[in-house]
Amino acid sequence: MAAALDSVLSSGDVIISLDESVKLRAHKCILEAASPVLRDVLSACEDDRSRKSVKCECGRVSTSDLLQLKVGGDDVEGWKLALEHLYSGVLHPHPRQYSLSDLYRVLPVAHKYDMHSLMEKCMSDFKRTSVALKSVVSGGPEETSVLQWLMLGEQLQLPAVKTRCMELMRSLAASRAWKVVVDSPELMETARRELGRLSPATCADVVLEIQKAHYHGVYSRAPNYLA
Repeated sequence: MAAALDSVLSSGDVIISLDESVKLRAHKCILEAASPVLRDVLSACEDDRSRKSVKCECGRVSTSDLLQLKVGGDDVEGWKLALEHLYSGVLHPHPRQYSLSDLYRVLPVAHKYDMHSLMEKCMSDFKRTSVALKSVVSGGPEETSVLQWLMLGEQLQLPAVKTRCMELMRSLAASRAWKVVVDSPELMETARRELGRLSPATCADVVLEIQKAHYHGVYSRAPNYLA
């Protein structure tokens, strides 16, 4: 599908500049249909062709023969995944299910630009794939950590992601997964650091779930180990 997508995108009339070295092509009509944010930005640029550039909340669009959409700071793979979805109707009638790694990268892009159909797909896929979240903290890839996903849910203000992560946290706190963290000074330090990046209310909820597991005799470490 990548080769077919590249072929379609090569005729795009918009250059998406993620940094100095990474530029993607897309079609203005596709971007505008998918995102009201991008529609407003690109329409503003079209309405002001005589000016060199127009500033916007998500970056800057400059005009030449092609529209140049500058989105520095966005994840490159996230944008590639987003474009794959936006063009899926052209290339493939049944888009593939995103992995946790895919979702961790594409969700911020979908959320930032208010891509409704992509957000719906992401939330549906997360509901199915979140069962693979087996670690509490990011001892491995960050997209496999419940606390990392909880932070992302807070950052993007996604209640469904936060609720699912709290359900998983409740289950993991009552399993050997948390004991592995407790028995590792390095993982415990990571847990403290990641908990500290959550809002006070969410952090308190997580600690409460862990303390409940302690008082039910799941593990023997004192309940104030996160202090």
